[in-house]
Amino acid sequence: CFGSRISSTGGEAILESLLSKTGLVHLDISSNNFGDGACESLAAILAQNPNLVTIRIGNSGLMASSMIRLGHIISTCNEHVQDLDISSSQLGNNFMSIINYFIDSDIRVLNLDENMIGNEGAESLADFLEDALPNLETLLVNDNNLCSNGALAIVRAVAKKTNFKHLEMDFNFISEWAITEMCDILHRSGKPSSVLGKFTLNDPERDEDNKPETKTDEQLKRDAQQHKQVEEDIQYLGNAFNVSVDEGGIDDIIESLAQAAKEGKEVMGDYGHDRGIIDAEKRDD
Repeated sequence: CFGSRISSTGGEAILESLLSKTGLVHLDISSNNFGDGACESLAAILAQNPNLVTIRIGNSGLMASSMIRLGHIISTCNEHVQDLDISSSQLGNNFMSIINYFIDSDIRVLNLDENMIGNEGAESLADFLEDALPNLETLLVNDNNLCSNGALAIVRAVAKKTNFKHLEMDFNFISEWAITEMCDILHRSGKPSSVLGKFTLNDPERDEDNKPETKTDEQLKRDAQQHKQVEEDIQYLGNAFNVSVDEGGIDDIIESLAQAAKEGKEVMGDYGHDRGIIDAEKRDD
C-alpha cells in the first residue's frame, strides 16, 4: 500500500488484517498516514514475521519514539532485513539510537530521508558506516539539512564499501566545490561519479561550511621551511636556557625569555657564541 495516503482508520484495518500473517517477506506502508497509533500493531507484525527482507515504514506518520521502539524489534526479530526505510520520522539526533541497532546487519538499502540529522548527525553516521553495514549498496539522505562537510564525511565512508552503488543527498545545502571533491573521492576509490544522485533541489547558498584552503606546492614548501626554522629556534632557546624542549618545556622557555628581557641579559647558547642581547626597553616591539 505504498504511497496510497491511507488514513489512520484505513491503516488500522490493513494492519489488523496482517496480524494473523507469519510468512511475510515484504512490508511497505511508507508514504501513508497511518499515524503513531499504528505502532502497536506494527510491533506485533514485525515480531511474528522473522523472514521479512523489506521493511518500509518511513513517512507513515510514526513519531521518533515509536520508530526507535520498532527499530529495536526489527534488529532482534528480523535479522534477514536488507531494505530498511525509516524516513520522514522526525528523528533528528535520535536517528543514531536506531542505526546503532544494526551494526552487524545485512542491510543493503537504507532510507534516512527527511530526518533532520544535520551535519553533526552526518559525521556520526559516517563514523558508524566505517565499521558497520558491510554490504550496504544504497543510502538515501535527501532533505536532512546537510552542509558540505557532513556530506563529504558520508561520501568518504561509503566510498570504502566494496558493494556500494548509489548515494542520494539532494535537497540539502552542499556547495559545488564539495560535490567536485565527492566525485574525486569516489574516483580515487575506483567508483564512478554516477554513484551520486542528482542535486536538482540542492541549495548551496545555505551552506555553512567554507571551502578549505588549497595551497600550491610552493606554499607547502615555504610552510615546511618556516616550520623547520621554528623548530631550530626552539631547540636553540632550549639550549640557551637549559630547558628540555622534548619534555614540553616551551612555557619554561617563554618564562626564561621574559625574565631575560626584563634584565636585558645576553642570551648565550651552549655553543659558546652570542645570539644577541634582549633589550629590556624594546621587548614589547
